[in-house]
Amino acid sequence: GRVRIFLISDEGSEKTVTVRESGCILGEAAFLDGEPRTTSARALTNCELVRIGQIELTALFRREPTLALQMLRFLAKTVRMLSNQLDTMSFLPADRRIAGILLSLVNSQHAVHTSQEELGNLAGVTRVTVNRVLHFFSQKHWISLQYRCIRITDSDALAEFAQTQT
Repeated sequence: GRVRIFLISDEGSEKTVTVRESGCILGEAAFLDGEPRTTSARALTNCELVRIGQIELTALFRREPTLALQMLRFLAKTVRMLSNQLDTMSFLPADRRIAGILLSLVNSQHAVHTSQEELGNLAGVTRVTVNRVLHFFSQKHWISLQYRCIRITDSDALAEFAQTQT
């Protein structure tokens, strides 16, 4: 299934960090440092979760060192994703942020399964802004809009736009 990973402010507002797809790991930092999670998780679709305790995973790492390397690669990818989010939120205008987010969420069927509200949460903008930007992308024929699904029809043009400085 799909799981939304998010932060909650003291006032109760939520900020999406990422959406994890089927087969991904959740809670990896808490496993490694033993500290409580700093994020929350909510299933967006039906999910099947497997819990592996710290003792079991440590034993598995000893038996299968390549698994530990895969975990390190996953953590490095997460650090890069968070650094990219910080860079994007700090320096890019909303339309380019949304383009980049769409490209980062697209699956092998060239689709992004999310709501406009969720995209706005990821981009740090309102749903109204997301709607305006998505319609602009649709008019350019870079995407096609469906219910809770955005199909990427020209990923090259969308990527070029996302990387263009204004």
